[in-house]
Amino acid sequence: MISPGDDKSRATHNDGSKSIYAWGVGVYRDADWRGVLPIPAGKKTPPPKYFSGYDGRWPTDDDIAGFIAKYPYNSNLLLRLYYGDTALDIDAYRPKKGAQTLAVAESRWGPLPPTWRSTSRLDDPVSGIRLFKVPLGVRFKGVIKFPELGVR
Repeated sequence: MISPGDDKSRATHNDGSKSIYAWGVGVYRDADWRGVLPIPAGKKTPPPKYFSGYDGRWPTDDDIAGFIAKYPYNSNLLLRLYYGDTALDIDAYRPKKGAQTLAVAESRWGPLPPTWRSTSRLDDPVSGIRLFKVPLGVRFKGVIKFPELGVR
């Protein structure tokens, strides 16, 4: 397994710091999330070919070492979820209204259970992607909206 301090994590900036992907892949894999993929800086897609979708491959340690060597310093990371996992992405920064949507949803359905939250907004306690285990076969709406409240 590759961790942030491994010699295989060679993608460094001129100040010696690790790339976002090279650092993050170790953190996520140490937490037992296996599908950590690189994506272009500032983008949400595309992941490397053949590693996404129903029949996609799960990256090996060798794949990850190759990604670290190939992808630029400022590449981001994407977490491919296992079946039975789901993610709730809340954007609470302007002009997004995720904090209001979350407040309305929790007032109607109750608070979210404690979970992991992935975020690059360390000064924002609401924005981020929350990860949950769910029964296999459960399907969710893609977007929660409360149009009568002007909140999406």
